[in-house]
Amino acid sequence: MIVVNKNENDILNEQDKELFKLQKKVKNILKLSKNIYNEVNYQNNNIINNLDYKIDKTLYKIVKTEKKTIKVIDDNNNCCILL
Repeated sequence: MIVVNKNENDILNEQDKELFKLQKKVKNILKLSKNIYNEVNYQNNNIINNLDYKIDKTLYKIVKTEKKTIKVIDDNNNCCILL
């Protein structure tokens, strides 16, 4: 059996208390880090979804404009010029 004097026991108890405080701080930092990660992930998904929507909308407008342009060209080619 190891005999520990009172002073050593007090030191160990104080170290335990400090380690417990440190553990609580680390857990808080971990929780905060997870919250930050979740928020960044959420914002990132919103940005990507919004960008994806705008790209689809722009593509639709391009296709629509291209069809109108082709129609105008076809109409112009089928048009008769009377002199």
